Amino acid sequence: MTDGQTLASTHAAGRSGRCARLLREPLFVFLLAGTALFAAHAWVEQRARPAVTLSAETRARLVAEFESVVGRQASEAERIRLERDYLAEELLAREAIENDVHLTDPGVRARLVEAVRRRIAVEVPEPTDEDVVNHYAEHLDLYRSESTVDFAQVYFRDTPPPEVLERLQAGEPVRGDEAAQGTVFPDYGESMIRGLFGEAFLAALQAAPLDAWSGPYESPSGWHYLRPTARRPGVLLAFDEVRDQVADDYTAAAIEQAVDAHVAGLHERYEVQVEDGSPTP
Repeated sequence: MTDGQTLASTHAAGRSGRCARLLREPLFVFLLAGTALFAAHAWVEQRARPAVTLSAETRARLVAEFESVVGRQASEAERIRLERDYLAEELLAREAIENDVHLTDPGVRARLVEAVRRRIAVEVPEPTDEDVVNHYAEHLDLYRSESTVDFAQVYFRDTPPPEVLERLQAGEPVRGDEAAQGTVFPDYGESMIRGLFGEAFLAALQAAPLDAWSGPYESPSGWHYLRPTARRPGVLLAFDEVRDQVADDYTAAAIEQAVDAHVAGLHERYEVQVEDGSPTP
């Protein structure tokens, strides 16, 4: 064996010995295993993500929808842009899901919930005539006209003088501040009064003595002296007058029942906990 061969053999034996020592080092083995696991995980992740595919059918649909809107054939540049925008939207949607945007963005969550509600709603059948009539009969209080009242007011922007009520009750004319809503209100419904003056004002008006001045009653806009002159109770509306509303109400109730049933089923699939950590019934 020549000197060169001997030297090469010595170097090879040295390298082999170093490799053997490295393989016996726990840290090296750990790093090697970690690298292998990372590579395997990346491979599995890549295979787990379904490909973003732009099919020929989708391409044709994109072009057809575009041409139906603009009323002409799409140019080559427009076709390229349509395809690019479609792929961008798909990729961004995948990225949003991977980053749990649907779990953290309230707007996205609300749209997803509404989308599921609509899917449930389409399965609810149209109500029959019998369904609508029965719903009307079971909820008569919902189909009454609201009570109305005639009344007059004297309005003050700031705290009024203490003698105002006595003068009004004595029949003396009292001039208050100009009221944007007016001073005389014939046949006003409860909802309109509530919208103009608030719930507290409506309650005061309902309790005020008929054909007599009382007050002052405070509202967000100032102070009011009130004199109701007539009250009319609500009356039951004829079925034919409200049939469409009854049908809509029935359908809304049926959809809510269907959603409740669907959610009850979801309780069987998911563990649901309240704030104290105990499972819900």
